[in-house]
Amino acid sequence: MIKAFAQKIAVIMGVLLQVEQDRLEIFSYGLEIILGTFAQLALLLSLIMDTFITIMVCLIAFASLCYYRGGTHLNTYYGCLTVGISLCFLAWAN
Repeated sequence: MIKAFAQKIAVIMGVLLQVEQDRLEIFSYGLEIILGTFAQLALLLSLIMDTFITIMVCLIAFASLCYYRGGTHLNTYYGCLTVGISLCFLAWAN
């Protein structure tokens, strides 16, 4: 899932920066490392803060949405961000 997300971002970066196809693979690889590290840090912090189960439930829910809806569950990025943050706050508040 991280690889596909990194590839989508790399393609967008390639279009915006007008780079060759070879560079897209480098962008994608770097983004995979960054996103993977971010995911690991989030899980590590959830263990430290004793919210691991809540975080895992949220991750599984979001992964399910992305998988079954083709990666998008709302029309805009800001809508997705708003709903995602709201769901995390709701889970945290309980």
